[in-house]
Amino acid sequence: MSNGFGKYLKDYLDHYNITQSEFASRLNISQKHMNEILNGKTDITLEMAASIEKLTKIPISFILKTEYRNYIENYLLNKYENEKAINNDIKKRFLIKELEERGWIVFNDITNPVQNYMDVMEFLKVRDLEALDRIQEKTLFKKTGNDLNKLNLWIARADE
Repeated sequence: MSNGFGKYLKDYLDHYNITQSEFASRLNISQKHMNEILNGKTDITLEMAASIEKLTKIPISFILKTEYRNYIENYLLNKYENEKAINNDIKKRFLIKELEERGWIVFNDITNPVQNYMDVMEFLKVRDLEALDRIQEKTLFKKTGNDLNKLNLWIARADE
């Protein structure tokens, strides 16, 4: 598991020779909170991301995207226990190989199951992993769950 944006912020502080205490003071947070951010033990709020951007000029979009990826990765690893299980599920549910062969999705890194999951979510235009299950519950026309996934993929493709 990665620790989100904290690892990048650590590198930034090291590069510019800024101590954790000094940066915590600039952010108006405790040394303990700063340490939790750097070690990925706490989420970075929108307000905190904006403060970090103001001090570092690191775009807030990068901070939030990194935090979101970390959230997705942690969620998937907790749900599936390992990357192999994630890979097996996404290949089965969303026909990754076929999507790639048809050119429906250009995968950022076909060897990375977490990235594949995120690419499928982006293609389906969902930001909440549980939304995929809610879509399935609310779809009226379906034969099986597998058919529903194909239908959602087709709708997303048609929407493109």
